[in-house]
Amino acid sequence: MRQKKVKFNKTNITVKVGKKAKVTLKNAAKKAKVTWKISNKKVIKLTKKSKKYAVVKGVKKGTTTLKATYKKGKVKKILKCKVKVEKDAAKTTASVAPGTSAP
Repeated sequence: MRQKKVKFNKTNITVKVGKKAKVTLKNAAKKAKVTWKISNKKVIKLTKKSKKYAVVKGVKKGTTTLKATYKKGKVKKILKCKVKVEKDAAKTTASVAPGTSAP
């Protein structure tokens, strides 16, 4: 029986500032070694990681790449997931138009 290809459950995710999202490796072998890296640590933070998944938290609005380096025996594969962080709409302050007063 042939081993299925290792891949992410999603290749693009969007997360709000202050919120968390989970990225899962599909078809990962139990004895494999997985290393997680973020290309821009100012945008997201790795809050939890294991051989099968990583949880990221949005820190600042922007875009970055989450990389998983998967090694099992002689097989080495680098998987990438694009992460977009958006501002949380509930946290933005209401602006008052010039010449008017706030209620």
